[in-house]
Amino acid sequence: MKRRRDEDAEVTTASATVLEAQQQKKRQRSEVEETHRPTADAKLDMHSKVPLGMSADAVSSGGTLTTWRLAESRHKGRYSVLVFYPLDFTFVCPTELIGFSDRLDDFDAIKCDVVGVSVDSKYTHLAWLRTPRNAGGLAPVGDHQKPFVLPLVSDLTHALSKSFGVFDEECGHSKRAVVIVSDAGVVREVLVNDDAVGRSVDEVLRLVQALQYADAHDGEACPVNWTPGNATIKADPVGSKEYFNTDMDQ
Repeated sequence: MKRRRDEDAEVTTASATVLEAQQQKKRQRSEVEETHRPTADAKLDMHSKVPLGMSADAVSSGGTLTTWRLAESRHKGRYSVLVFYPLDFTFVCPTELIGFSDRLDDFDAIKCDVVGVSVDSKYTHLAWLRTPRNAGGLAPVGDHQKPFVLPLVSDLTHALSKSFGVFDEECGHSKRAVVIVSDAGVVREVLVNDDAVGRSVDEVLRLVQALQYADAHDGEACPVNWTPGNATIKADPVGSKEYFNTDMDQ
């Protein structure tokens, strides 16, 4: 009888050891998934968790070569907007980036960081930053133009663009896209414009505000053209009637 109990105890101990080993392996795999740098094979769909290790070479607003890390925004409890664009020294692109740069204070006020991203090298970014706007660059000309303060990220390996599904394989550069990542590191929005059509800074700002509201108010949704202060709609068949029975234009 004692021998039987001893054998049972050995089996239980062995099972516990195997289980612990499996759990340890799972934890290690999870840590690797959370911290790896993006590769061209990585695919991040809507609501995917972005790896903490996502980073790339960049040029700061002051023209300093640096490293951009998405985790820095996440650790500070901030949203991130990645403004992907085709190429430096092009045509629609500088108008968009200057537009976002001029509104960075508005994004900062809602705890959101914004960066521009293209497949150009950090040195090409630097050259573009130093080129006057009247020559197609980003450097202000005259005191009436605000300084350019938007960081530019270099996606030279195409890994970032491909990870978010916004790489144009035929042309070999990023699409004109906006990716919004929440303060929890989750992909919340992916928008792609035609190359010939620039984006609306106001609309991107509104989207971040709407997503943040939805985060903080479980069970509520933001109806058409919602802006802060407007009525929301309860996301259920009964509760939604409250909104439908009001003036929906307000």
